[in-house]
Amino acid sequence: NLTIRRCSFVHCGSSGASISITCSADVASNFIIDRCIFTKTSSATILFTLARSDSADYDSVILVKNCLFLGQGGTSINITSSGTGSFYGGGVDVLNCTHINSGSFFATGVATLSTSIPCTVYNCYLHTSATVALSANVSGQILENYNFFIATTPRTNVTAGAQSISDGSLLSILDLTRLFVLGTDAQHFLSPTL
Repeated sequence: NLTIRRCSFVHCGSSGASISITCSADVASNFIIDRCIFTKTSSATILFTLARSDSADYDSVILVKNCLFLGQGGTSINITSSGTGSFYGGGVDVLNCTHINSGSFFATGVATLSTSIPCTVYNCYLHTSATVALSANVSGQILENYNFFIATTPRTNVTAGAQSISDGSLLSILDLTRLFVLGTDAQHFLSPTL
């Protein structure tokens, strides 16, 4: 039941994550990260470790929304697991985020994460120059749709969402406070104006 809202994280180290959370098995974490800005130089920005369960796959109930990820290298959101149970956690949901980074945006680094309760990535702007934007260890761990990709390889082991764009058919325009100057609703700096 932790909410982190309207914070700024600057990570200059070569290891460790700006936020690292280990979730208990079979428990809804109700963890929210909302309207935060992350800058980093390497390693994961946010690391969620979902404990394996002895009873059933479970929804971790984690939400990352309206955040801006800037930097170079590493993975912005990395999901892994711990423990020895036969069932897995899932349910890390990401909405309305902007990622401008040479590293991956979202990755499930291990096979021991749920495919029956997948993680989701919706309505995000994902710009990466050197790697895969969305990477699942096993097909079915991540569902995505309504995303805009600028990436050599948009996805690995992730089925393309029907409304996502990854073919370069649409011009990407980022807000540089132009909308604020014109008197319209303010947006996050560098958020897409599609």
